[in-house]
Amino acid sequence: MSIDRLLIRNFRPHARKLLSLDPGITVITGPTDSGKTSILGALRWLFTNRPRGDSFVKRGESECEVRARIDGRTVARVKGSAGNLYRVDSEEFAAIGSGVPQAVADLVLVDDVCFSGQHDAAFWFGLTSGGVTRAINRIVNLDAIDAIQGFVAKRLLGAREAQAQAEKRLERAQNDAVDLEYVPQLVKEYGLLEEARERFLATSARHDKASLVTGLVTSARVKAKHAAEIGRAANKDWSDLQQSRAALEASRSLWEGASGLLRQWAVLQKAYEEKGSWRSVYNAVGEMEKARLAAAKSRQVYESAAAIYDQVQEASLRAKRCRESGRSARVKLDAESGDRCPLCLRPRM
Repeated sequence: MSIDRLLIRNFRPHARKLLSLDPGITVITGPTDSGKTSILGALRWLFTNRPRGDSFVKRGESECEVRARIDGRTVARVKGSAGNLYRVDSEEFAAIGSGVPQAVADLVLVDDVCFSGQHDAAFWFGLTSGGVTRAINRIVNLDAIDAIQGFVAKRLLGAREAQAQAEKRLERAQNDAVDLEYVPQLVKEYGLLEEARERFLATSARHDKASLVTGLVTSARVKAKHAAEIGRAANKDWSDLQQSRAALEASRSLWEGASGLLRQWAVLQKAYEEKGSWRSVYNAVGEMEKARLAAAKSRQVYESAAAIYDQVQEASLRAKRCRESGRSARVKLDAESGDRCPLCLRPRM
């Protein structure tokens, strides 16, 4: 490091002091209280950020600055209205606490050990062996090396403990893996069970559908049988109705015959009144009795035929309802079974 220029403003007695320094050795001389020690204090404040506070600011002033040109670069320490900061060329850094920004420390490479006061003992000769050791440590950063070694040792111990725990977990995991060797086969068997379950559910669904279709078929068969029985009864009633109709026709003929006899009776009665023939009257009465009996029989036959006709009508209605029920069952059966047989579930031909 080489300092060739130093500017001091408002630091202790110096309002403004500009010094050009020799690249080798610079000696500053002057009378007592002329500010020689203050120049050294300004350098210490610039390089170490000490002393703290503002007691070094020239009385009556509010701003203080020390600026140096080091190896062609400018480093400044400023305190006042512009702030409490360092400048390295055009870059600014906050001056916090008693530390020095790293950019400044890397450039100046100066510490308190580099300064000696006017009344201090000869450099290091007045220090104890421990003091010399500490001074050397500060110069070569042995403290930092010791701290780093302690940090590394601590981290190494933690890493070894973590490695031991990891090895234990690995051993437990390996043992668990041995104990769980059956799991892949179990997973495979579980997959087979799932497939069997799905097939069972599909078969159960088809079985339920087949049972429903079978029930519909059975119901349709019962209704068809009932319809057949009603049809047979209707056929029988229809046959009886035909016979009744024939009997009715015969009764009608008898009634017409009786009407003819009545007309003949009227003729006979008129003939009796005219001729007074009782034999003719007797014969007419006999014919009238026969006609009355035939008419009564015809009436019974007619009433029986009417009752049979009503039964036939009712049987016909039942047969019609059975046919409609069978047709509805067939439609429902086709809807349930689709294009497959409801019993064997094969596609319809």
